[in-house]
Amino acid sequence: MRHAPPAVEFPIPGTGLHRLAAAAVPGATAAALVAWLWSWSVQEPASLIDSPKAPWALLALVAVLGAASAHVMWRPARGGLRWDGGSWYWLPRRDDNRSDAGPGSDHGVEPDPVALATVRVQWDLGAWLLVKAKPDHGGRSLRITAVRQAAPTRWHALRVALYHPCGLAPSDPKPRP
Repeated sequence: MRHAPPAVEFPIPGTGLHRLAAAAVPGATAAALVAWLWSWSVQEPASLIDSPKAPWALLALVAVLGAASAHVMWRPARGGLRWDGGSWYWLPRRDDNRSDAGPGSDHGVEPDPVALATVRVQWDLGAWLLVKAKPDHGGRSLRITAVRQAAPTRWHALRVALYHPCGLAPSDPKPRP
């Protein structure tokens, strides 16, 4: 009989290297696509790319635009990820730097936890994880970047919960023959 992994709560700062990674991945992808197109155009000359400098300028432009748009559009989530032994929750944190946090706003009051329907590891780089989480109520998926440095003593417990079959997604228990 399999038991669920123990409860764990892991902080997700959502700053620093997280934002850099969020910008670098799409920027590198865009750069790779442009490099591939350029290598194709070298074999089949195109009127748009006759100069040897034009492909590199185009490559740099697309990479910068891809990274800039990713930096603006895909802001890593800031908060906490909690496994209570049976369900996953996202614990959003109030952003003190938001422009709408004026004098009448609720400073110090954190938003309610969000129940998650599915939690899947997208990338595992050992000390860094990219996790995709889908809220129970539907809506937009969260991209959560977890880094060992945020809570080294809880890192192993988080990884156990993420990779354990009980922690992946809710499933109907099936009787065994």
